[in-house]
Amino acid sequence: MLFALGSVLFYLYYALDDLKLMLGTDYPGNRFVQGGGFSLLELQNYLVNWLLPFKDVNFSNNSEVSSYYNFIPLLLLTFVALIRYEKRKYTFYSLYLFMLFQLSWLFVKYPSFIAKISLFSYVQEGRLAHIALGFLSVLLSIWMIGIIIEHKPFSKFEKVCSCIVVAIIYASSLINTPMMSYLGIVLTIVTLIWFLTINYFICNGKFKLFAVVMLPIVITGMLINPISRGTGAIKNLEISKEIINIESRSPGQTWMANNSIYNGQLLVSLGMKVLNGVHFTPDISLWEKVDTQGKYRDIYNRYAHVMVNIVNEETNFVLDNPDVFTLNIHYRDVSKLNVKYLLSNVEIPIEMNIEPIYKDLNSGLLIYQLY
Repeated sequence: MLFALGSVLFYLYYALDDLKLMLGTDYPGNRFVQGGGFSLLELQNYLVNWLLPFKDVNFSNNSEVSSYYNFIPLLLLTFVALIRYEKRKYTFYSLYLFMLFQLSWLFVKYPSFIAKISLFSYVQEGRLAHIALGFLSVLLSIWMIGIIIEHKPFSKFEKVCSCIVVAIIYASSLINTPMMSYLGIVLTIVTLIWFLTINYFICNGKFKLFAVVMLPIVITGMLINPISRGTGAIKNLEISKEIINIESRSPGQTWMANNSIYNGQLLVSLGMKVLNGVHFTPDISLWEKVDTQGKYRDIYNRYAHVMVNIVNEETNFVLDNPDVFTLNIHYRDVSKLNVKYLLSNVEIPIEMNIEPIYKDLNSGLLIYQLY
């Protein structure tokens, strides 16, 4: 307990200024969550975890979909029957009640005062489901499995009924979410049978059989790709070599990536001074140079992935997502941001004081110098 408290205090001491700055933003600072924005069926997204190392999802991204393996449905069904075997009842009652509160937060919209006093007003439902609730469910699932293996408390009828309920939950989750289109019919059936078998062996307290059917899951988890060493995958690119070469000749200049979020992050990874990319805290003074009246302040006053497009129209900001905005900047306003070099994935046809100085034939990326 003291270690946990000390860790929190240590973090607050060093991060307090940044936290204050973030809380003063329109996003996520002014975001206020009251719960209720999550689908019950999406809680079982871990059913597709085993395939993620081999096939990208087609309905989100692998990072968002991946979650902790757990046995929440079986845990909810069996906790009351199992707690009588536990000596530390208050500890596990507390954990279980906290898990129930987290579950309810996903599906129930709470009054604002409860959101405030619980501090859950800062917690997005999706993050809660796949991270905090997922981790707590793993701990309670391990406890549940240990109790069942040691005491084997269920009758045959109870085992069958529990597995039927779990099968209904799994099948509903697979069929009524994009997981089925990702897996296909055959793999959906395989997944359903596989995870139902795991639950059946848990109910029977068959540790060795449980370990055998869990082994492929452990193996697939070890095959997450890529595991990279070094920065060669980035720095050995021809475009990267040229960018580094330009930086060596003209150090400390500001770069801007045109028409791409990702190229901004490429420049960041190469150590360049970059206008756009990911802004963890808003650079208000920078954006006010092209928004002198503060018309778009609510858009750029946020944590954001920043995309810039050079256009031949009035400069404006567009909010694409809560954490993504696009600056459509008039070509004559670019100089106001003290940009020296442009990295672009498209040719810039607009007449402006620029000169193309490099084109990468492999990626098609171009580098322009501003005068």
